[in-house]
Amino acid sequence: MYAENQVILDCEGKDRHFLMEESNDTYPSNSTSGLHGRTVFSGIIFRNGATKANGGSIYIAEVKKSISLFCCSLIFSDILHISFKNCSFEGNRASNGGAVYPEPSIPKTVITFEYCHFFNNSAENRGKFRGQFNFPGGAVVAMSDNVILSSTFLQNSATKGGAAWIEGGSVENTTFSNNSAKYGGAVYHRGLQTAAKNLGKYQRNI
Repeated sequence: MYAENQVILDCEGKDRHFLMEESNDTYPSNSTSGLHGRTVFSGIIFRNGATKANGGSIYIAEVKKSISLFCCSLIFSDILHISFKNCSFEGNRASNGGAVYPEPSIPKTVITFEYCHFFNNSAENRGKFRGQFNFPGGAVVAMSDNVILSSTFLQNSATKGGAAWIEGGSVENTTFSNNSAKYGGAVYHRGLQTAAKNLGKYQRNI
């Protein structure tokens, strides 16, 4: 399943992997700027991230486009593009968006998942956390500019959308298997139109 050169980030259930949050006008010495709003995560295993809030592995807030990884920060420009390629999200948990949660009010943000694997992530749906929006989604909360391509969702769980909560965006050639939820065993779709091309397989979602 894993390539030889994949990097494993294991939080051991103690915290998220990444928090994208507001940066000060004066950037700290451990920040990196000049990324022009584009970054790619490739070949990374995000394992055992956890939070009582939203986004068990990665939380993206409505802010000035900065990413914090433990002691480091990455500063982005006005339009943010994040791509995950050949990444795995395993055993992450949160209130909403077990693995990845972008705040729905963020403008000009494009998030793409390509050849990614989501396994055993969960959203416990404790409701809103400090005013954040309440969208469950066992592995992913996908908004209007999110794209999911050739990926796999296996054994994820939530109250709504065992694998994903989707409001718009695009899903193509993706498999949903053995995911569970009270509403929408695989996907809970609400609101905006979602483009589904060769959507893929749905197997034993409950």
